[in-house]
Amino acid sequence: MARHKKSSHKKKSSKCPEPFNTMIDLAAGLTMAAIASSKEKKHNYSARGKINPYAASAIGMATGRIKNTEDIIRTGAILGAMGSFDNDDVCDDPLLSTGSFVHTNDNRYAWRLNCEDGSDYGIFPEDYETREEYNEALHNEKYGWRDFCEDGSEYDLAPENFETEEEYEAALEEAREVAESESDDMDEDIDDMTIEVDGKEYKAGESIVIHLEDEDETQASSTPPTSNPSPVTMADADPFADDDFHVYVYCLVKLPSADEPIYYRTEDHSLHRGNQVIVPCPGSGETVTGEIVSVEHHMRFSVPVPVEETRVIIGTI
Repeated sequence: MARHKKSSHKKKSSKCPEPFNTMIDLAAGLTMAAIASSKEKKHNYSARGKINPYAASAIGMATGRIKNTEDIIRTGAILGAMGSFDNDDVCDDPLLSTGSFVHTNDNRYAWRLNCEDGSDYGIFPEDYETREEYNEALHNEKYGWRDFCEDGSEYDLAPENFETEEEYEAALEEAREVAESESDDMDEDIDDMTIEVDGKEYKAGESIVIHLEDEDETQASSTPPTSNPSPVTMADADPFADDDFHVYVYCLVKLPSADEPIYYRTEDHSLHRGNQVIVPCPGSGETVTGEIVSVEHHMRFSVPVPVEETRVIIGTI
């Protein structure tokens, strides 16, 4: 039988030439390096002390260590165990989206993508597990000053209505200045206040003393009543205590049994010097007759004797 001759032709290899494979690896590595740079800007791996998984993958691809799915899975498992991947990160790269090393996103940290920025206060969402914990920490950092600031209720100011302590302090200072200015204006108004007695004006704080010298003219202008319109004793309360502008009539009365005249008060504005009046006698309480030697008009702040301590004229003769 004739033997078939073995073919001397060898089967050609389907592998690409080695230089071409190396170029493919370098191209993949450069592509992944560009992705790693973009992810570094987004997630700041270096600042947070983490390994950039994309940069590690770029090195693996460029050196030919990552060539198939098994290599990708192995590299992803190692980097995942080291905590390199962010749980809230969504992989948008088509080269990596098919790799099984990408963690399944359970949305536990999705809130970090749209939470309030707390970087100005040193508060970062990556340090908190839940949105509630993060918001509470941020609120305490932003508004903790409200628990220790000055009370502004006197000026109708509440710290809850202000975002910063500086704004609250400025509003409090302005309210304080306005209140002091209004107080000064009120004092000036009182100082400028005048009253008119018998045709003459008197300023606040100025004693009002009127001596009626001409007995004949006074009697011609008015006839004294026979008795005081509302006789009271010294023990009675001042009926004009609530009237800051009431004018009190004080009379110095000379008694037969006293060496010096004594102050008595009355509401009878027609009395004048020389009138004979009936008054209670100091000590005994009996009524006696005395002569008015002087008539004075005072407001409460200028009376020569406190109103409650001054005896009252009972009547005239």
